[in-house]
Amino acid sequence: MASGRAIFQAQVDGTLQTIPIDAQWTFATGLIGAQTQGSFGSGDNTLTIPSGTKVILVIPPTTNAATMKWKGAGGDTGTTMNPTLPYVGTYNAGSVIINCSSSVNPVAIYYFG
Repeated sequence: MASGRAIFQAQVDGTLQTIPIDAQWTFATGLIGAQTQGSFGSGDNTLTIPSGTKVILVIPPTTNAATMKWKGAGGDTGTTMNPTLPYVGTYNAGSVIINCSSSVNPVAIYYFG
């Protein structure tokens, strides 16, 4: 059986202090789904999440200008995503909706579990 892990590491140097940051996710299976040339339409886009998913990575194009929000339900106002940077969201259960102010293409989506 495959397994995997994702690691985020950063060294933040500032005027007050230097902060090492290390966040890790360990997965029993690893990558369990991918949509490398997907697209989002204007409005709500419900993700089809594979069973066992723990982390979802959404990568919009670096030229994207549309506002994007990560939501849990249609009436939810959501969390605004940076339109040109990868977004990592942890997942436990329920729906994930990506709301876009206009179409976004291409979008890569990876599911880890």
